[in-house]
Amino acid sequence: MRILLAFLLSILITPAMAQPAPRTHITFVTDWKAQAEHGGFYQALAKGFYAKRGLDVTIRAGGAQVNVPQLLAGGAADFGIGSNSFIILNNVKQNVPLRAVMAVFQKDP
Repeated sequence: MRILLAFLLSILITPAMAQPAPRTHITFVTDWKAQAEHGGFYQALAKGFYAKRGLDVTIRAGGAQVNVPQLLAGGAADFGIGSNSFIILNNVKQNVPLRAVMAVFQKDP
């Protein structure tokens, strides 16, 4: 009986003693101020979806004075939305360390 009790206690105590894994910090910059098309990113942050995956996400709003490719190339941001894919492609052509991952729109609205 004592062995069973010790075993059950060890099962209950062990998870409480375990240290949580460190989260990976990510800075994400949008192409403009917060708006509906960015809603999914903000909702995932508010609901804790990033945290559940071990990510500590910071979302920085873009704007007219925010140069997203420059922030990415300089290491001030990890991911970003570009307002024009040619800006990213031209930077890549000039050996700036950027990578275009996807196109959200097939045509520029």
